[in-house]
Amino acid sequence: MWIIDIPTYESIQGAGISEGPYARYMNNGSIYYLTMNTGPIFRDMRWKPEYREAGANDSPFMGNIDLAKYPGGNLCAYLGGFSIGRVAETKYISDKVWAGDLAKDMRNDPINICREFICLDRDHSRYGTVVKAEELQDPAGMFPLRSKTAMQDDWGWHSSAMDEHIAQYGRDWYVVRSAETYLLAAEAYLRDGNAEKAAQALNAVRSRAEASTLFSASQIDIYTILDERARELSYEERRWPTLLRMGSSVDGKNEVMVNQLKKNAMFIADFTYYTGEIGWTLFPIPLKYIQMNSEAEMAQNKGW
Repeated sequence: MWIIDIPTYESIQGAGISEGPYARYMNNGSIYYLTMNTGPIFRDMRWKPEYREAGANDSPFMGNIDLAKYPGGNLCAYLGGFSIGRVAETKYISDKVWAGDLAKDMRNDPINICREFICLDRDHSRYGTVVKAEELQDPAGMFPLRSKTAMQDDWGWHSSAMDEHIAQYGRDWYVVRSAETYLLAAEAYLRDGNAEKAAQALNAVRSRAEASTLFSASQIDIYTILDERARELSYEERRWPTLLRMGSSVDGKNEVMVNQLKKNAMFIADFTYYTGEIGWTLFPIPLKYIQMNSEAEMAQNKGW
């Protein structure tokens, strides 16, 4: 199920996007800021010195761009519009969950997850060819662009028609989806000891996505289901509450969450920044709230 009540071009033009009835639709945080905060910042990418050329821009995505083909230049829809890149993808959702035969899946098609981008600078000899991450000064800055967060086609719009970039316009915004219900059912069946039913529920989602690989009951565990949630619900679900409820309410342990973080967290698995133990299963209570409880002592969550 998804929102399909999208305002027409004529409605927006007539009412005015900034002050008309659709202003909140386009400008509230959940609509605009998801696109603005996610996705690569192509305008900040630079060639490594050995790939730079005299007369060409230092960036493969700036310089002499064909504005007729890419309206907006380095802010065009092909590059995801105006992103400030606050959120980058982990290797877990961009690569690991699509490894091997799992890549043969409609959700992984280039129209849904674009991983290759061509040089747009007509003054560079590489114009029109795919730019590889290892050719850039900061390879980590190149990661996939998803249709869930930005359209890659202007669809006849021009950025001058609106005071927000068109990449925000026309995408589906999910309210509730049957796929998540199937995945919750798979989890419930697994916890109840019925791996066969769990596999059937999970495979219902995979069949709809035209995945080439289906799972047998013997392959189903909680990590299989979490991986499928990542494939299906990225940029929809809040992953932290999902991992949080993996823990036991009896002993307070959450081995599943700890294992997922150690294997897949960006600053543990992708970049070796944190090498310590994870001795917590909840976020810390902010100090100011502890101090506000003047008549009773509020204990800090374990591990902080």
